[in-house]
Amino acid sequence: MELTGVKLSIFVVVVAFILYRYTVKNTKLTVDTVNSTYDYIIVGGGSAGCVLAARLSEDTETRVLLIEAGGEETENANISIPVQALAVWKTQWDWGYSTTPQKNSGFAQIGGENRHFWPRGKVLGGSNNLNLMNYVRGSWGYQDVLPYFLKSEDMQIDDLKNSKYHRAGGPLAVMKDTEFPIWKRFVDAGKELGYSEVDFNGEEQIGFAASQINVRDGSRASTVSAFLRPAMSRDNLHVVVNAHVTKIIIESKVARGVYFVKDNKKHAVYADREVILSAGAIGSPQILMLSGVGPQTHLENLNIPVIMDLPVGQNMEDHVYSFIPGIMSSPEGLTGPRAASLSSVSQYLLFGSGPLSSTGLVGTAFLKSSKCKTKYPDSQFHLFASLPIKELAHYSVKQKNGLFPNEWTDGFALLTILLHPASKGTIMLKSNDPFDYPAIDPNYFEKDEDMQQMIELMKKALEVLKTKPFTDIGSHFNRLNVPVCNHTKYLSDEHLKCFIRHFAVTLYHPTSTCRMGSRDDPNSVVDPQLRVKGIRNLRVVDASVMPHVTSGNTNAPTIMIAEKAADMIRGIDSVEELRKRWKET
Repeated sequence: MELTGVKLSIFVVVVAFILYRYTVKNTKLTVDTVNSTYDYIIVGGGSAGCVLAARLSEDTETRVLLIEAGGEETENANISIPVQALAVWKTQWDWGYSTTPQKNSGFAQIGGENRHFWPRGKVLGGSNNLNLMNYVRGSWGYQDVLPYFLKSEDMQIDDLKNSKYHRAGGPLAVMKDTEFPIWKRFVDAGKELGYSEVDFNGEEQIGFAASQINVRDGSRASTVSAFLRPAMSRDNLHVVVNAHVTKIIIESKVARGVYFVKDNKKHAVYADREVILSAGAIGSPQILMLSGVGPQTHLENLNIPVIMDLPVGQNMEDHVYSFIPGIMSSPEGLTGPRAASLSSVSQYLLFGSGPLSSTGLVGTAFLKSSKCKTKYPDSQFHLFASLPIKELAHYSVKQKNGLFPNEWTDGFALLTILLHPASKGTIMLKSNDPFDYPAIDPNYFEKDEDMQQMIELMKKALEVLKTKPFTDIGSHFNRLNVPVCNHTKYLSDEHLKCFIRHFAVTLYHPTSTCRMGSRDDPNSVVDPQLRVKGIRNLRVVDASVMPHVTSGNTNAPTIMIAEKAADMIRGIDSVEELRKRWKET
């Protein structure tokens, strides 16, 4: 269900913008010129980069430079308003990538070439300023990484504050999104099907729950607001924006610094200790390859001198989702008029609550498919508490006919998500021009097992919508019967496959393009300390290093990776007390 944002009235946007401009402090703490050298140069001010800059600059004698290709998040009021998250897509704060034409998906994408739209943040805070703020840790070896999740967390959910799996007092707020009552129906539907209500960020992930989100006082709680902004007044931290890194300076297999372009001028800056790439699952492999680190044949074909032959840009994994649109007879969700009403605006401006403070993605569930062979889940649901009107749905006019209503009505969408698809994709360069977007090939549904799992998951979602909590509000899913699939029997496997091939899209969680592995692992780019193999003083710290995409949304794990990487770089153990506390409880 690829959407543009809920359109609020001009009055709402203007009032919110005025409020935002007069309450945000210290918005101009970036620098226009940089020094010639720093101890650490961090490339990319997204979820990981903001955390790294804040943590590394805690050492007052350490000089840190953070370079961001986009501008400051304070220039766009929509970024801070949770319900307006999708309104930031396709603006100057979004890279606005598109994939290569796909063979097995994207049939209803605009443009007619099966190219999926991939929004990614081009702004301080990165894609953390474009997402729907869901906080999901996924399945990990918690003895190794739980203390770093705890270090970041400021748990606002009362019944979880004293859990051994949570903590209050960190910089990153976590709260429960219960603004729209339909979330409770979702949880009760899960119970009717035999699932428990769980804290999916605690001991047991499998089950149904209200979403946990990163919102504080009604505003988006991102890594730029929670980590970076409070640190930007430090003398030893410089942040430069609208600066596009074009290449890493590598001499004798040692990273010395980077070249970047700002105001149409090329600059060089040098690192005494390390260059750290935090440009994300697209940007980090692109910069590495432009610098001569990547697949040898690919780089040679583009006349890029090869410094180190590594599988950069390979092994990409992403979450793909389909959805079931539903109509209901009860006003328990979000509509455009409800969001833009005077009461909603007043409630938000006065108290930071109400419909505008919600992401709309109010329900989360994890489960196993019939083919799952692991102890962790391979499938996920999200309940979106709104059914957008046709003009807001980012699909071709002809193909989306009949799927979405012309006018606002009470409805929802149940998202079905593959957590561990067998199909792998790639990020490759199109040219040696650093301003050319790379070729993104997610290769969705290349493996038939992914399609079969998605069909099974769609059927499970239909079971959820047939439970009493949903039938009590007259919910139905007739809009699933789209004209474009009329050549198939309604709700048959062929019908669901047709629907998926047309309307399934990315959940915006690309990972693993600079994957971590042992030194003798031929499919890895960085070692367990996130150091690029064969190149000294160069690390990658972002979602691209994940060996595989996580069992859930990727923002929280990316923050955790940055927290742990900061300790490795600094040579400290900042979570020793948290580790002891967890073991003792």
